[in-house]
Amino acid sequence: MRTLLNKIESESIELHEIAIVKAGLKAYETGKGNPLQTDEMKKKRVYHSKQKLDQRYRVYLNGKDVRRYLSTWSGEYLKYGHNLAAPRDPILFEGERILVRQIPSRPPHAIDAIIVSSEELNDINSMIVKANDRYSLRYILGILNSRLLTFWFDYKFDKFQRAIFPQFKVNELSRFPIRTIDFTNPAEKSQHDKLVSLVENMLELQKKYHDARMERDKELYERQIKIVDAQIDGLVYDLYGLSGEEIRIVEEE
Repeated sequence: MRTLLNKIESESIELHEIAIVKAGLKAYETGKGNPLQTDEMKKKRVYHSKQKLDQRYRVYLNGKDVRRYLSTWSGEYLKYGHNLAAPRDPILFEGERILVRQIPSRPPHAIDAIIVSSEELNDINSMIVKANDRYSLRYILGILNSRLLTFWFDYKFDKFQRAIFPQFKVNELSRFPIRTIDFTNPAEKSQHDKLVSLVENMLELQKKYHDARMERDKELYERQIKIVDAQIDGLVYDLYGLSGEEIRIVEEE
């Protein structure tokens, strides 16, 4: 197993080398924020609202809102500013970025990651990935959500052997191996672009599935999602150079 993990890592760079990887904000903590928060303020969640009371209130995503290729919204807004216990750098909540849920699902696809593009706020139950290189966020998203990276994550950090809900931290996400691409090599650039295209298709299909009201439409989109999911997994296996036997090992786990 160590040989396979080494192979996955050998032609990769760690995620933090091509992206900013940070924790989400922390809304409440007694004695933090300006003005200093009290136990009562924390208990009442005074900065949350079901209405956008002014421009400081922004869409708030909790951990459960972050799903694999899909984000939902509970309908809450959060007043953003120095009033929060740990508001983080505002630039983290601007522009396109990936959100990764801190509590993974169960294998074979354990990582729940999605791209958001507006000024949503996410809390510490999901982590932020902002690309700062030539790699498309959709390329990174496809790799993070792949079956292969769940396999690597499972064996690298031994998360799913525990009885409690597993969690992973920013420093672990930062180490995820992202296959390097030589953009001067037409074949490698083509693989990068193909994965980007498949992920764009997946994002659209997930939205259609979520929005569909008729059961037959949901069944149609679900079938299409499974097909594209398999195509993404297959391309990721190719990117990391897995043999047929190595793919069998991954898929039998």
